[in-house]
This record gives sequence, structure tokens and C-alpha cells, in this order.
Amino acid sequence: MIKKYIACIVLSAILLTSALTYAFDGFMKYDALCTNVVDRDTIDLEIDMGLGMTLKDRARFLGFDAPETFRPKTEQEKMRGEAAKAFLKKLIENKEIIVTVPKDRYRGSFGRILIVPFHDNKNIILLMKEKGFEK
Repeated sequence: MIKKYIACIVLSAILLTSALTYAFDGFMKYDALCTNVVDRDTIDLEIDMGLGMTLKDRARFLGFDAPETFRPKTEQEKMRGEAAKAFLKKLIENKEIIVTVPKDRYRGSFGRILIVPFHDNKNIILLMKEKGFEK
């Protein structure tokens, strides 16, 4: 009985420490696998939720608008959008990344998870902006 009680306390402490480690500035942080680059600012993920649970979902980059490929206004916009998608595929498709998700609003208007993605300790949104892939 005492061993079970101690085990529960230890497990609770571990879970609390993990949760506190991954919470910062109104965001939660998760390890994820990018399984597919849908377009220039939307990806499919397998998110490690902890305790052996994985969430498969579609995510959109928070606060980033890249050139359109679906209904571009010009041929130049379409070409820039395709270049952004190719860059993103090479950078993160089928690779482990870290995603941060806002606590207060984690889904966008189309039901996608809103994320700030990181790869090799680099903010992918800032990297895309530096490369000129912002609309």
C-alpha cells in the first residue's frame, strides 16, 4: 500500500515537472514528426503528447502568410509559393521538429492547429521570412 502511494507521488512529480518544463510564455511545447508538407505554411504532424500518446493532425504556421499556390493572384505568386513549399519540404518533411502551440487559441478558422515550428533550434517562420517567402 505504501509502495503504491509513493509510486503515485513520484509519478505525479514527474508529470508536473514535465508539464512545467514544456510550458512557457503562454505556449506549450511538443516534439513532433512532420509527415507531410501540405503547402507553404501548412504541414501534417504526428505530435508526441507524452505517456505514449500521439496526435495526428494538420497544423498551420501562426502569424505567417506565404504566397498562394492554390488560387494565386499572379503567376509570380504561384512560383514563389511553390518555391516556399519546396524549401519547406527539404527542410522538415519526414523529420523531427519541435512545435509550440498557444494555450489560449490553438485552432485556426479552418480547424488546423496553430503552431510556431522549430528545427535545429531555428524558428522556421523566421527562417522562411529571411528567405523571402512571406506574402
